[in-house]
Amino acid sequence: MRAPPAFVATLMPRYLHHLHRVPTVGIDLGDTFGIRAHNSSLIDRSVVYFKRELPVDKWQVFFRSAHWDLPGSRWRRKKPAQRRLEKLRPITLTAGPWASPGAAEKTADIFFAGQVDGNSTVRADGLKELLALRQEGIVVDVPEARIEHDEFRRRLAGAWLAWSPSGLGWDCYRHYESGLLGTVPVINNPTIIRHAPLIHGEHCFYYAPEPGGLSAAVRAAPDAARAWLAASETLPDVGDVMSGSLEDREDRGDAGDAVPALRLRADRAGATRRPCRPDPRGCLLYTSDAADE
Repeated sequence: MRAPPAFVATLMPRYLHHLHRVPTVGIDLGDTFGIRAHNSSLIDRSVVYFKRELPVDKWQVFFRSAHWDLPGSRWRRKKPAQRRLEKLRPITLTAGPWASPGAAEKTADIFFAGQVDGNSTVRADGLKELLALRQEGIVVDVPEARIEHDEFRRRLAGAWLAWSPSGLGWDCYRHYESGLLGTVPVINNPTIIRHAPLIHGEHCFYYAPEPGGLSAAVRAAPDAARAWLAASETLPDVGDVMSGSLEDREDRGDAGDAVPALRLRADRAGATRRPCRPDPRGCLLYTSDAADE
């Protein structure tokens, strides 16, 4: 009789550390801004814990998980909570494993394809503004039905701008895939801490999500986009992100002599806290909830 995979995945981070001395790194690429209570032990046993949707106030990751509500001043002063907080690091979703550079003749001013119903209010509110811009002569390409990824890439590359609003999380593959296709992403203002963030006016255009913010950005952006150079060479490598954080800890003496430089890419597929094969240089990864875009 075999144990259910989810049961094994839940217990292994709690007890596997008793069987090895390999430093552990946690990677959370999920959409949620929170860290679930069952992952608290994983933070405790990790050298660092990478969180994709890391709120600008990091304490909010413990909302109704490690803390019963929003952590207040008294809880934030506790040493165990502070030790967990110090291990948190941002990690970029990047363009996705299927992404590759490309180009196409520009036939639209702005393109968007994505789920709106049952998704972020940023998308629902912004789509109304986006479609209204057609009345001003702006060419807005929004498919009426779901399209295949090859068609998505072709139409994305064929627009000067790509509307890339928040979904269930702020970070999105489209933020970075757009640049690989020579299209400038138009993104609502960030709600998370980012590693190597895209820069407004250089890699992308940010806009305020309040009414009128998207329209104003799109009206001003196409001319600037025509002179924009895709920043595909500047997209961060996940392995380099983790390596840098671990090396910083080594420099400070936080991680001990056993922690090497890490050169691995995060595995985005799999269940909660699925263990990965140890790196030959001696670091064990655990992936948390996979990204759901």
